[in-house]
Amino acid sequence: MKRKLLAGLLTLCMAAGMAVPAAAATTPAEQEPGADGPKYTHVDHVLNEDTHRNNMDILVMPGESFTAQPNTDIHKGNCMCITADGKWKYITTVKFMNADLYLGYVNIPNSNYSAHEPRYVSDGYLTTSTPDLSKLEPITKYYDNAIKIAYENKLLEIDPSAYGEEEYSNLQSALEAARELPGHTFNAGYVNNTGLPMRLDACYAGGKGAEGEEVGTEGCGHVGHGPVQSMYGGGFSQFYVTFYEPYYNINYEGVENYFTEEELADLPDRYYFQREEQQIVLPNPVRPGYHFKNWRNNGGDTIIGSGETKTVKDGKTIITFDYENGLKRGARDKNLAPIFTRGCTVTFNPNGGALKDGEKAIREIDLKSVENGQFFDIGGVIPVREGYTFAGWYTSPDCTDESRIANTASDEWINAYDMQVYAKWEKNVTELTNSDTNVSISLTDGVPEDATLSADTIAQESVLESRPELKEELPGLLSIYDISVRQNGETLEIKDNPMTVKIPLNDHLKGYKYYQAVYLGDPLERFDAVVEGDFLVFETDHLSQYAILGSNTPFETSEKPTDPDELPFQDVRNGDWFYDSAKYVYGHGLMTGLNDTTFGPGEPLARAQLAVILYRLSGSPEVTYEDIFPDVPDGQWYTDAVIWAQEKGIVTGYSDSGTFKPGNNINRQEITTMMYRYAKYQGYSLEGGADYSSYPDAANVQEFAKDSMSWAVGNGIVTGKENPTRLDPLGNTARAECATIMMRFVEKFGK
Repeated sequence: MKRKLLAGLLTLCMAAGMAVPAAAATTPAEQEPGADGPKYTHVDHVLNEDTHRNNMDILVMPGESFTAQPNTDIHKGNCMCITADGKWKYITTVKFMNADLYLGYVNIPNSNYSAHEPRYVSDGYLTTSTPDLSKLEPITKYYDNAIKIAYENKLLEIDPSAYGEEEYSNLQSALEAARELPGHTFNAGYVNNTGLPMRLDACYAGGKGAEGEEVGTEGCGHVGHGPVQSMYGGGFSQFYVTFYEPYYNINYEGVENYFTEEELADLPDRYYFQREEQQIVLPNPVRPGYHFKNWRNNGGDTIIGSGETKTVKDGKTIITFDYENGLKRGARDKNLAPIFTRGCTVTFNPNGGALKDGEKAIREIDLKSVENGQFFDIGGVIPVREGYTFAGWYTSPDCTDESRIANTASDEWINAYDMQVYAKWEKNVTELTNSDTNVSISLTDGVPEDATLSADTIAQESVLESRPELKEELPGLLSIYDISVRQNGETLEIKDNPMTVKIPLNDHLKGYKYYQAVYLGDPLERFDAVVEGDFLVFETDHLSQYAILGSNTPFETSEKPTDPDELPFQDVRNGDWFYDSAKYVYGHGLMTGLNDTTFGPGEPLARAQLAVILYRLSGSPEVTYEDIFPDVPDGQWYTDAVIWAQEKGIVTGYSDSGTFKPGNNINRQEITTMMYRYAKYQGYSLEGGADYSSYPDAANVQEFAKDSMSWAVGNGIVTGKENPTRLDPLGNTARAECATIMMRFVEKFGK
């Protein structure tokens, strides 16, 4: 609404000086803020001769007031005043001025200003609110007439010697009569009880012209809701009132994929219109494979308005602004969207565990920081998992040794826009020791915190008498231990719980080359025991009575709880990155050695060898020989496998010669092709392909192998080489690599 407030002026010309005391301003007080809403210091605003009438800009918050302050203007000089003797007199002009403020115009005699209803002018700063001007509550003040004020404050200086006796008496009588004249009640201002912030803007308007149009300074018609006029020293000083919303909404676009539901709920959804400084703190989203550039409002970089400041710190954008800097001309609902450019990120996969509270699963990699040697150490991100100890970050899901990130503070492992790293876990070990016998156990699955270990020796005679058949089963019997875990006096059942048992190597146990621990159950279970320092150590997965045997010759029977099948190959050692996969394919009958003691992990794989491996994986079905390839004669070690693989569409020959070339090395893109065809033959899923374009040698993958390479990478069957920076599609497949690929394939799809 546009409403005009009119000012009045009272002038008194007297032959004496006069001063009028100014009305005191309300003392500022702290606002009582609620749970939500703007927070500001309460101020009552006073308009006086110091208020710049051409550049007025005053923000009146809800509950605050604005009032006009009276003033006097004293002027000394000659004027057209002649005394009875016809002479000029030097007199003082005293003006008492006060702004009389009104909504709308009032009638002013001999002027073009006439009373009218307030006029409506639309205001873009309001979105849902409508100001109720009836809640602009008037503030009235009563003032005595100027002569009485001056007289009672002894401000009139009348010199009797300047007048004759009768003249002086008449002047005194006139002053006495003037003191009894009535004073005046002024509408001094208003209290803003509209609930909306309002701004007072200087502006000049002359009412309506002959055709009813607005007359006055250009722009007054759309500044706000109406002018307030005051009159100091003559002339009309006007200002308009502009209303604002108490707060404005912040909306977001395109953020659903970058924040959790809880994080979305915590995004700031509003900002307040107030004088004091405030901040909006926006978390910077992280998008895999991209760099967050900035937040934008409706496509522009300015969020609130001109004068705001932005600070980026600790993954957040902090926007600082106040009324003068940002709010005054920028108050609108905001539509914010994140802007990204191509960049690098690392995604932390806790692999069965969980990241600590506050840690992000995806973090941006600042390549400039990498170049400056300031790359963040991913080793500082330590996930948690009950019953396990974190053992480091790896670049492959199965956490193979070759994929371990040894230097977590370097950038050597970064080879793609979106790097995936996986947590490796080691089962926690709980150790219990019997203080009397010094027997101890280490369990990976744990026991209650208040559990204790009971470990006592049992008289051999009593055991053998109750079970005489053991005399022949336990040659070299040295001791019998009854080992159990107890809680509150009760024995706990411990089974299927891998553990290591340590028994002190007392004097009666020393002097033997071979030891065996025998579980005295039905049937008996035998476990090799070894000497480690001052202890005899064996592994089992349950507790009860164990007999300790000693001998200087190997025992005829031996059962081990772990690693029952030792690899016969001298070139495969425990700790090699391919040890588990070589053991897997050997144990499952998929691959044998080049001879009895050589596996040949670094040797290239031949085409015939892969055909045999897949043939074995399929169960080695019966095959009738056909003369399909001239270089695959009947009766060779690979004949049945190649014929079968050709019939099932898994292998083909060379089109230029019609031969199979069984001795040719198979490269990495060829092995993915044959594995892909085998999966299709078995009816396994061919979905889950991945974009491998981030590998620097991705362009080397030939057209015939693109689908199979995508499938193999996406399903974790093939990963990069060299920790892992490249696919090497044209490089030969080593036998160790083949073993790893086969283990991953079987664990993913089965046979």
